[in-house]
Amino acid sequence: AEAELEEFLHHRHGADRWSQNAIPPCLLRLQRRAQELKLWNLFIPPRLVSHVPNEARYLLPTEALSYREYGILAESMGKSELGAMSCNCSAPDTGNMEVL
Repeated sequence: AEAELEEFLHHRHGADRWSQNAIPPCLLRLQRRAQELKLWNLFIPPRLVSHVPNEARYLLPTEALSYREYGILAESMGKSELGAMSCNCSAPDTGNMEVL
């Protein structure tokens, strides 16, 4: 996926790199897979899980992680340009949850 991302972005420059059409197909595939595996929104702390409306429960991870557990995963996800984005754990989502 990393090589596919590089190839996809290689031909995009300036504003074209930040348009809606600049989202690489490999990222969309990885996001769908992360949702299937319940590795989506890993930053949601256990104390907030009960506040998620029923219609949005499918967006929760299988198990709520402690800040320490999430920190370890965030470190690993940060080693790849696609890591945090694939699991919907990139800014501004994670920062907003940390403030809440």
